[in-house]
Amino acid sequence: MGSKLRNQLAVNATQKIDATIAQNTVTRAVKRQPGALVMQVYDAFMGDANSFMPLMDISNQEFYEVNTNYNMLERERDALRKLKSDVKAEVAKRKASGEKFDIGIGGEFKGMGNFIARAVGKGSIILRDMPEGKARYKALTDNKSRESGRGIANFARVNGWDARKEEVLIDADTYLQMFNSILSMLNVEADLDAMIRETNSRRNKIFAQIKKEAIRQYS
Repeated sequence: MGSKLRNQLAVNATQKIDATIAQNTVTRAVKRQPGALVMQVYDAFMGDANSFMPLMDISNQEFYEVNTNYNMLERERDALRKLKSDVKAEVAKRKASGEKFDIGIGGEFKGMGNFIARAVGKGSIILRDMPEGKARYKALTDNKSRESGRGIANFARVNGWDARKEEVLIDADTYLQMFNSILSMLNVEADLDAMIRETNSRRNKIFAQIKKEAIRQYS
């Protein structure tokens, strides 16, 4: 949970972009040559000697258009902001009704408890998921301080959390506080914003090179 999903996100997102390019390419190629052999195979496509040149031409146009109009990292940031908004709305709803969040190992929100269980002690989740640097050092420092009465794990224990419990009910305000603390501790937003700035800078340089050198072969 967590790391396994994160490691698949880039692969899955790239495959979806490729699949979009392939689908658009096949759709246009079939319209251009209705009787030609043209097939989509997941995130790729295939044809024969008669359809090869149109497929190559169209796929390169689609590759450029899709990657020009879609910025994957910026959409990830949008998704993160939506997640925060959705969590805030769910918290408000449960706070109004008095319903609590179950972060026990059998609970609806067991991911929260699972994170806490892996974050305590040696901070394995931090060492595995965060690159070396100031942010990881800070997270590890905060992690160690939990044993002396500070940090999210100790805070969770005070509110009844136990890694062995099937059910651990916490109130809405506590859940939101823990959720925001995790995002802060793992430096999620700052790292994502930094990656977007770096990637967009490289992206702009590539587009400038394409325009300058009239590059039209991408696939």
